[in-house]
Amino acid sequence: MIFDIDFSFILVKLLSAFIILLVYIKISGISSLAPSNASDAIGNMVIGAMVGETIMNDSVSNLESIVIVVFWAALILFVRYMKSHSNIISRVLDGRRVQLMKQGVILPGNFSRSQIGLSDFQITLHQQGINNLHEIEDIWLEPNGRLTVEKKGEKDYAIPIILSGLVQKDNLAVIKKDEQWLEEQLQINGYKDVDDVFYAEWVDDK
Repeated sequence: MIFDIDFSFILVKLLSAFIILLVYIKISGISSLAPSNASDAIGNMVIGAMVGETIMNDSVSNLESIVIVVFWAALILFVRYMKSHSNIISRVLDGRRVQLMKQGVILPGNFSRSQIGLSDFQITLHQQGINNLHEIEDIWLEPNGRLTVEKKGEKDYAIPIILSGLVQKDNLAVIKKDEQWLEEQLQINGYKDVDDVFYAEWVDDK
């Protein structure tokens, strides 16, 4: 019966969980509210389920609730830290962008690899105001599941080649350059090492 519930016990756990989640969001950044990749989405989903389960479960003490939530939050923050310092870990956890159309031509093999259905693909394009494929030059499926679309005649999108100090080798391959070229360009612009650069992009052939 509802009158058998110890609301003071639940209230303490609820307040504890609220404080922990507030600190977690502040530390991890506002992006945790709108996850942009698979690992963030899983982290938020699980931490939400944990909070709900530990709050309503009388067999879980306040201390146990705090330890469980803190442990998971710490794990997610650690994973995010590792991803920001390693392209390999980021690719393993979140995948990499996949090109679905190149110079106006559909790439069926990449559709199959990405498990993207043509009907869902077309619906997504229509939602972006694109009526037919003849308008499109290139399409990329991003790790967060969204489409980056470059229309014919449009100015090329900027391609990140350094993100948070990490060289984006896949994007270098897209522009047909290598790391040696990148290092030479950085030196020309007065940077001794890739680690000195937080962000660099390739746009308009420069």
